[in-house]
Amino acid sequence: MSASTTQATSDVVSQILGIDESSPIVALRNDRPQQITELQEYYDSLFQPEPASEEAFSLANRALVAIRVAAHTNSAQVVAWYEGIAREAGASDADIAAAKDIATPNTADSVLGAAIRRADLITTHLVDAEQSDIQALKDAGLTPAGILSLSQVIAFVAYQLRFIAGLRAFVTEGDAPTAIPAPPADGSVRPALGSDKRPEFTLDFLAWTPWIEKATDTDLTFEQRARVTAVVSDHPNSTYQAVLANDFPALQARAKVHHHIFTSEDPEPTAWRELGASTTSRINGCVFCAAVHTRIYAQKSGRRDVAETFLRDNIDADLPEKERAVVDLATKVTLSPESLTQADFTTLRDLGFDDLGILDIINYSGFFANANRLMLTLGEPVPAPARA
Repeated sequence: MSASTTQATSDVVSQILGIDESSPIVALRNDRPQQITELQEYYDSLFQPEPASEEAFSLANRALVAIRVAAHTNSAQVVAWYEGIAREAGASDADIAAAKDIATPNTADSVLGAAIRRADLITTHLVDAEQSDIQALKDAGLTPAGILSLSQVIAFVAYQLRFIAGLRAFVTEGDAPTAIPAPPADGSVRPALGSDKRPEFTLDFLAWTPWIEKATDTDLTFEQRARVTAVVSDHPNSTYQAVLANDFPALQARAKVHHHIFTSEDPEPTAWRELGASTTSRINGCVFCAAVHTRIYAQKSGRRDVAETFLRDNIDADLPEKERAVVDLATKVTLSPESLTQADFTTLRDLGFDDLGILDIINYSGFFANANRLMLTLGEPVPAPARA
């Protein structure tokens, strides 16, 4: 057994899928071996947390939140995985059953109750997150470090379950694609707050303002502060990165996943992947992410007109054939991941996309289930300052 095959069948994604080295999923994933390693490291940063991180938000509560997130999409294999983690971490049968019961809100006046309520909001309609929600988490007893660990767990599992569902689709037969789900009717533009109207979908540059302390504004040791500053100071979105640095191990691990999902020298597949990211962001109402990645799609494809139409008209926009197929797949990944089968790849294959290209679209789209859930719930987009 080769090293890469061993890697692909021992990581958490493969374990959840229950596959061995004979699976075609393993061969497909082995074309992106770095992504296997780095996704595992992201998982480990959250579910094998450092002592200080677990003190801020316990492993048992992390696993219960993960169950709740996966239950909302009926992702049975993912629910079962985190149920095992929860039991190992000492969660009670009652807490596990309650986490699975998405029809019943958790009203408990506790850290877990607040965390489950946060998971419900961010999983089902993250566009409704507001700055006051951060204070509610603090009132429940969570520090900025605990809030970031909670936020990363929700965002990570939202991505992980979609990636797993996409991989499973490559070996799941389907007679015909399932219907394209409709996006939430009120999810296209975030509501105004007071007299300051949030920016609408645009290709223009936007800024982002946080709702929570940056890690450098908290009580760090000299060594911790130096470590955080070294990572975030030169980043173009340094404020956002400094907020994520409240859970520094997760920030570092996530950054590697983000970088290697997006690294490509070839403009055409980059354009399709960026359109997948834009689709997820457009559906979720993340104005900031949609602006960045639709702008990159326009640059790589040379189709600014299509980009403008897409942002204006949402997923029902009148699009060229390839763009339509990419948007349809990304919409399924975003809104109905467990419905995916091989039949959902037929149009893309007929248009010349190979399986690795299709997997890249799934990966991009799924990752923005993660990115939107951080960007939209820890701060908000604002118009960029005028350039001199």
